[in-house]
Amino acid sequence: MSVLRICGWKTGRSVPNRGRLLGGGLVLVALAVVFLSLSPAPALARTGLSLQSQSTIAAGYVDSMAVKTDGSLWAWGCVLADEFTDSSLVYPLVPRRVGTDDDWATVSAGFLYSLALKEDGSLWSVEYDIGEESDDGTAELLLTPLLVSAESDWVAISAGYFFSLALKGDGSLWTIEYSLLDEEEPDSDTSLFSLVRLGTDAGWAEVSAGGAQSLALREDGSLWGVNQDFEDGENEEFFVSVFSLEQIGEEDDWASVSSGLAHALAVKTDGSLWAWGENPSGELGDDTTHFRLMPTRIGAADDWAMVAAGADHSLAIKTDGSLWSWGENSEGQLGDGTAMDRHAPARLGTANKWVEIAAGYGSSQALRVDGSFWTWGSNSSGQLGDGTRISRYAPVKVLTDVKLQPGGGGGGGAATAFSDIAGSPYETAIKDLAGRGAISGFEDGTFRPGEPVLRQQFAKMIVKALGYTVTGDEICPFADVLAQTGAADPLYPAKYVAVCATRGITQGKTATTFEPYRSITHEQLITMIVRVAGLADPAADYAPGFGPGRFSLAEHFRNARKAANAGILEGLQGLGPSYEFGAASTRGECAQLLYNLLVMLES
Repeated sequence: MSVLRICGWKTGRSVPNRGRLLGGGLVLVALAVVFLSLSPAPALARTGLSLQSQSTIAAGYVDSMAVKTDGSLWAWGCVLADEFTDSSLVYPLVPRRVGTDDDWATVSAGFLYSLALKEDGSLWSVEYDIGEESDDGTAELLLTPLLVSAESDWVAISAGYFFSLALKGDGSLWTIEYSLLDEEEPDSDTSLFSLVRLGTDAGWAEVSAGGAQSLALREDGSLWGVNQDFEDGENEEFFVSVFSLEQIGEEDDWASVSSGLAHALAVKTDGSLWAWGENPSGELGDDTTHFRLMPTRIGAADDWAMVAAGADHSLAIKTDGSLWSWGENSEGQLGDGTAMDRHAPARLGTANKWVEIAAGYGSSQALRVDGSFWTWGSNSSGQLGDGTRISRYAPVKVLTDVKLQPGGGGGGGAATAFSDIAGSPYETAIKDLAGRGAISGFEDGTFRPGEPVLRQQFAKMIVKALGYTVTGDEICPFADVLAQTGAADPLYPAKYVAVCATRGITQGKTATTFEPYRSITHEQLITMIVRVAGLADPAADYAPGFGPGRFSLAEHFRNARKAANAGILEGLQGLGPSYEFGAASTRGECAQLLYNLLVMLES
């Protein structure tokens, strides 16, 4: 008889001894129930051995994890819930805090267990213990952290199916194996895990443990496969793993990798996307369902930043912060509102503010620059965290304050940490707009939320925030909007102002003048935003809390009334009967109103 432990979960139930659980054909036929966890690192700026390049969200087989901004660790769903747990066990369908510690740094969810690192470099797993049985005969699963290694030099983890991979600060590569079956209770929690160094070389930079294959990157940009074979142990009923390394190709320009169930994705330093492995649902993205033995370039785009390989689907983020998906979609894991497979990358929505992704067995996760955490796809065990077991075919927001990777993610500075916005009432809006590439800071690392905004500056902000195309062929109708010689953006300001005029966002001061160097006032800012929103007049008895006497034009009052009724003025500091609508708008205020507009449009 053996004690079954799953995800560090001690059930106390007896199960038959299964001997070589992972041997023989199960290894070769990787299309059995397998999940690979992913901790994607941004390409084009690989930071090497650093906790900062690691993931703060994780999608497992049927469980999920996240680290919040306060350093707390949260988990939900249950590893192998359908296969091994009985119906009397109640596992969390919404995020549940793991312990009370607030110094968690990174997470990685796998098939049999999940891993996490603390800021001190120690390595942990998550334990599911059975709580007290209630009157109705059910018992709740309780989440507690379980120490795997107290050593303080772990810097990267990736939990897979058969085994996991980890890196230490000295660049050494390690394998982690879990004892699923134990003849007796272990002497300590750490004895459940076997940690073995793979080879003697240092210089390893990134790891991704998967199903049919696991991968590792060296600091020199070379790509390697981590192979697992099995030999008889001293007790003939059990096996011993033997690991080896094999270089894949001869290229030395790999930047980021992700191993899935039976396929892999990678990005090179030039931003190109590559894929190989099984392809029954188009998860390679090459517009076929053909198996690819070696890495094959996918498309001609050179702006890929991050990839995540799930079971039979794939996710990616481009450098502009846009989110893409392809492959199997039977449970809505592509998030496009359908159940149709896609054999080539397709953009998900129009937002340019995604900074991190994770792909599970049939579920997907993504993190936005404002810290909001979104899930979609299969939800059989509550792995989406929305309180149900209903699959979702479009992203659903589950958390609002998930920790961002410092300096990570796509989107033109998506995770930029401006030095002067902490505590600002406009902090969330500024981060969101920065993630979209609509705004940027100054060379000294500040954003200066209190500085006024010129009318021509806001024209560029609103065009970029809305994702409008600027081709350079636009004709600006205003004679006072002049090209700026030597400008970093040759389209600024004339072409952005031209787009605003063409789309009816601005009518200028006159038919031929725009006054580009004047600060945009609050009433002008509101009117331009309302023109985009296309808002209807509120009820005649609606009182916005301010009167028409505060405005220079009746149109501005009508638009401000519409905006207040629609919630677009929420968060604007000092709004009330004496608010100066004719005063100059600040960078923080512009960001807040644009953010409110985008939230409304995207909802």
